[in-house]
Amino acid sequence: MTQNSSGTPDPSDVPDPSTWRTGDEPYLRAVSDRIPGTERFYCDGAPRFTWTRTLDAATLNAAVAQYLAAYVNVPGRKPGVVEAVSIASHTPSGRVGTLTVTTDRGNFVLRGNDIRFVLRKPGGEILESTYFSVATAPAPDGSLARLTLHGMGYGHGVGMCQWGAIGRARAGQDFRAILQAYYPGTAIGPAP
Repeated sequence: MTQNSSGTPDPSDVPDPSTWRTGDEPYLRAVSDRIPGTERFYCDGAPRFTWTRTLDAATLNAAVAQYLAAYVNVPGRKPGVVEAVSIASHTPSGRVGTLTVTTDRGNFVLRGNDIRFVLRKPGGEILESTYFSVATAPAPDGSLARLTLHGMGYGHGVGMCQWGAIGRARAGQDFRAILQAYYPGTAIGPAP
């Protein structure tokens, strides 16, 4: 995961087709939030620009037991004890496209935003985004002792980045420039 990818992806880059039923629109395009000529980003003031989430074995197993069956077929709705979590694929923008959760009962593949709803504390807030890397620590018995996710951003990523818009405004861009940056090819005018 590199920070030079910070920005918004194309809608087709979000690996959950139910999120964007209309497909790519000409005004919804990948947008970089990198400040030209620097290594900084308009959105780097965001409280979740970078984040880390760690789930210990008990929390991870409770989350998988509670949420996994809502997103993939889990025989008997009992997924078992988590032994591994690995990224199976990335989208073109570097987000996690598919994630494999391996338990003592099998492999379960999660796609796109579904990942955000499973990898959380039971009853807790969903995962910040699908733009993350995975670090695991095995337990002596072969199960997973700890899962740590290091990520960037918040949300699905398509459209206007709220913190990017704030950063652009602080840099002196007016609302027209900000809207043009996030929705290229559009025009501002009165409603018909």
